Amino acid sequence: MRRAGTTPPVRLFLLLLLLLLSGRRRRRLLRGRAEPSPPARQGRPGRTPRPDMARGQQKIQSQQKNAKKQAEQKKKQGHDQKAAAKAALIYTCTVCRTQMPDPKTFKQHFESKHPKTPLPPELADVQA
Repeated sequence: MRRAGTTPPVRLFLLLLLLLLSGRRRRRLLRGRAEPSPPARQGRPGRTPRPDMARGQQKIQSQQKNAKKQAEQKKKQGHDQKAAAKAALIYTCTVCRTQMPDPKTFKQHFESKHPKTPLPPELADVQA
């Protein structure tokens, strides 16, 4: 014996389920389709689909072609003077951490910038 105005538990469950689902999923569920249709899976309208990724031998060939192209571009770009100059700075002042390319410059720097500090042993025999 049921009272008027109450719903059975199954109906109540379905009602709660429909309220929790988003609008799009709810419409699909009500139409009987849980999976999206094939055109909807492709993405937004107006966008070109992304080409499939290369696999296997095609992938290896593509990587080799790309490596060759990168090497040609690097050759074409030329010599990087900034990197070469940075690599040439091998002497570092122990007081101020300034980098110098050769011991002669290092000694001149040390004598002019740090006259009160004693000369490091590696600069003792250098001719300025």
